[in-house]
Amino acid sequence: MAWAFRGNTASMATSEAKKLPMVISSFTLANKAAAGIVANVYMISGVNLYHIAPANLSLGVSEMYQGDNQIVMLATEQIRVQTSGSTDFNFFIDNM
Repeated sequence: MAWAFRGNTASMATSEAKKLPMVISSFTLANKAAAGIVANVYMISGVNLYHIAPANLSLGVSEMYQGDNQIVMLATEQIRVQTSGSTDFNFFIDNM
């Protein structure tokens, strides 16, 4: 069963934790701000944060970043998107 984590944030958004392992098949970040932004995308595992996109990713006005490496999410792990300005995000996630 596919699951999507999507929305818009100008600060931080965190996904809910799932009870089963999942696979992130791809994701996009799109700058919707009127200026450049800096974004960080993390996997939260317990109290640890792991980057799953380049650290301090800089996106100019109307620029987009696409991550297309498959990433395994263990049960209870979460995704966190942190940005310095308005950013659309869309993660495509499937069961393992």
